[in-house]
Amino acid sequence: MNIKPGYYTRFKDYLLEKYGERVQKVTLDAGFTCPHRAQEGKGCLFCDSYGSGSGKHRDGWSLEEQLRQGIRHGKKRYKARLFLAYFQAFTNTYADIETLRQHYSIIRKFPEVTGLAVGTRPDCLTSEVLELLSFFAEDYEVWLELGIQTSNNNALEAIHRGHTWEDSVRAVEMARAYPLNICLHFIFGLPGDAPSYVIKAVQSLLSYGFHGIKLHNLYITTDSPLYELYRRQKVEVPSYSLYLQAVCDTIEILPQAVIIQRLIGEAPRRRLVAPHWSSKKSQFLEDVQQELIRRKSYQGIKAGKDSAATAFPGKNNTRSKR
Repeated sequence: MNIKPGYYTRFKDYLLEKYGERVQKVTLDAGFTCPHRAQEGKGCLFCDSYGSGSGKHRDGWSLEEQLRQGIRHGKKRYKARLFLAYFQAFTNTYADIETLRQHYSIIRKFPEVTGLAVGTRPDCLTSEVLELLSFFAEDYEVWLELGIQTSNNNALEAIHRGHTWEDSVRAVEMARAYPLNICLHFIFGLPGDAPSYVIKAVQSLLSYGFHGIKLHNLYITTDSPLYELYRRQKVEVPSYSLYLQAVCDTIEILPQAVIIQRLIGEAPRRRLVAPHWSSKKSQFLEDVQQELIRRKSYQGIKAGKDSAATAFPGKNNTRSKR
């Protein structure tokens, strides 16, 4: 295969290849919490009161209203006809199994929805949850998204993460036994961390095999615990150059079958404190491509032969029931 410098496997291209048309993601806030907030009243240092979500649940929006509005918006703005429902805010497996079943089942009311994505933590994954997600995978393309962040246990403890690197490895190993697409999240720039720990985490988990990846830069929002530390100059965010190099280094070690779903963390501008460049997504993506071209590089150029480069997920996954 003749691969041009600058190439990497984009999520939108994978969806277009599989479905033959655009598939638009709709983010949902189901009102979940997380173990930290439920037990201690506070979450990870980087997490604000929105939990990376929209806040629509606390504003009174039902899941059905959120999904209906998201579909309406996607049809009008992007001319999309197919949609993927993404349970994003906080920990979306942190509830009893019947509550989870009821929440996820909202997608069955919308024939336009072809996929389900569920974001959670390695320590909130059970065989019962995986069985439930596998049940939905009979009819939908299902993505399980796990917040790994880093392999550095000291950094995980410093941010009050509540799980270890060993927990992350066990979660990925357990999830691989089920017919699910696995997407892993990593953060560059955590306090006390270094890019090498994140890249080590990616390399280590490639031996188990995963289907997608999201890379995030550490950013500071107004009501996160990190904000006060940042204000007092107790913590720094990664520079643009450092993050750009780290992202390109990671892309180079990923087998081309791994789908890149995100390369930069995004927060609403009204809540974003630093770094300001993280709001310039289009420019960053252009710079990633240009840096890869400068290196005469592309996704997979340094992928190890022992990496579990699984085929594109969901190729034969059809919506057989409804």
